[in-house]
Amino acid sequence: MTKRIKRDGIVGKYGTRYGAS
Repeated sequence: MTKRIKRDGIVGKYGTRYGAS
């Protein structure tokens, strides 16, 4: 789940910080 930061993003961990980026 920490390797999909570029695709899905950790929306459940950081929120929309890297997910909606």
